Order: sequence, then C-alpha cells, then structure tokens
Amino acid sequence: MRTIDLKTTSTSTVNKHIATICGETISHGPIARWLGKGLAGFSFFDPADETKEAPYKVNIALYQQGIGLYFRNRFANRLVLIPQNEINKIHILQEQEIIRPLRFSLYSTLLRLGASHESAAPYLMPREIVTQNPAQCTIHTPESFILLHLDKAKPSNAILALQKAELSLPLHIEISKPQIIRV
Repeated sequence: MRTIDLKTTSTSTVNKHIATICGETISHGPIARWLGKGLAGFSFFDPADETKEAPYKVNIALYQQGIGLYFRNRFANRLVLIPQNEINKIHILQEQEIIRPLRFSLYSTLLRLGASHESAAPYLMPREIVTQNPAQCTIHTPESFILLHLDKAKPSNAILALQKAELSLPLHIEISKPQIIRV
C-alpha cells in the first residue's frame, strides 16, 4: 500500500507510481466504457479526526493489478494505491432497514410501478424511515482496513463493477432486504 499526496506530487510522478504498483487502467471491454475510470459516491471518516467535520469524499479507480482510492476534502487530496496481492478481501455490508411507507408517497408509488427498493429509496420521506442503515464497503489489507460509506453509490453498482473488473479480488457481500411495515 502506498499513499501519495496529490497536492505536492506532479501528475507524471503519480502516473509512474500507478503504473509500477497497480498497472494501467482497465481500458478494454464493456466495463471500461460503462465504468470509465472507477466508482464514485463513497465517503471516509478519518478515525484520527475527532471533530468529524471534514469527511473525505472517495473515488475508487480500478487498475489491472490493483485499486486506487482517491481521498479528498477541504484540507487534503491523497491517493492510496493498493496492489491486488495486498487485498485480503473487500466486504460490502448493508444491514436491514425498517421502513413504514405512507400510502400516497413517491416511494410507495415507485414500488407499485415495479421499481426496486434501491432505486426508490432516495425518494423516502424522513417520517417513512424507522431505521436507516447505509451500506459500507470495507477493504481489508494485512496491516489494516479502510471503511468506506456508500453515500451516493448504490451497492449493486459497486458489486457489479468490482465483479466485472477482471481482478481476482475476494468479494464478500451481505445485503439485507428492507423490512417494510404496512400501515
């Protein structure tokens, strides 16, 4: 695992580090056209920061022999390169949510029209949510782990991209379906 400060390092040096540690970007096949360079919509809370006022926004870049995590907030802009052989597992977890949808809400209408919970969940009103558990993605390495929260990324998109990336990453998935309480 290698951390690079993007504020002080030139682009050519960063590209050399990426090429030597993780290989080139995935540029062939339908996954590259669909995915582009990687996945966005993750956040990270630094355990050393006790104020928790400046969480990092995280993008995951998929390379031929590893992954890159781009962390940025108001104060820092970093890249963490993790070669494929240093990744023990990637664990995606979403615990069960409890929802009490109203009869005439947009969420209920979307479900009646055949939309999945994952697609309709952004349209939940606050009073419809009894218990909300956002999804998490944990990347385990021999020395440590990195816990990412899926803020805007959908778990199904992250799983699909990691499975189609042609990396032999051990992927563990635990997604619970929501419990819907009818009124």
